[in-house]
Amino acid sequence: MGIKANKIIPLFTDTETAENKSNSVIRLILEYCKIKSKLNDVENQSWYFQKGLQSNRDRLARIIKEYKSIRRNFNKSTVDDFIEVINDCNSQIEQLLSKRGMGLIDQMVYHSRVSRKNFYNELIQLKSLTPTLMPIYHYYENPEALLKIMD
Repeated sequence: MGIKANKIIPLFTDTETAENKSNSVIRLILEYCKIKSKLNDVENQSWYFQKGLQSNRDRLARIIKEYKSIRRNFNKSTVDDFIEVINDCNSQIEQLLSKRGMGLIDQMVYHSRVSRKNFYNELIQLKSLTPTLMPIYHYYENPEALLKIMD
């Protein structure tokens, strides 16, 4: 029984399917809020959570770092910048699809570009709701601000 390339490509490219990748900025904020609230009330968490306390703190730090990167890009860019990236991805996707057949590397690039295109489409939707993203802790402290950017 062989291994299907489309099953292992996400492992190599760190991409997810379009359904799982959608609303990734919102998911990041929600995950931050979930972990942050659990860390603020460690005594009432499960034994399993308490044993993985450092791991959860590390995950929170990675979320903050990833969000800061996204926020910096979001706040300094315009919708036109995002559209330019999407058009570039579309061009690369068309080139890959026009090939006679795609090998493993081409499939990895293809899935990476589709994921990137979906992410920038999400950023365009967010830009229509808010011109700037606030620091991640702002959404934890002000849930109504989070509701505003969740459509």
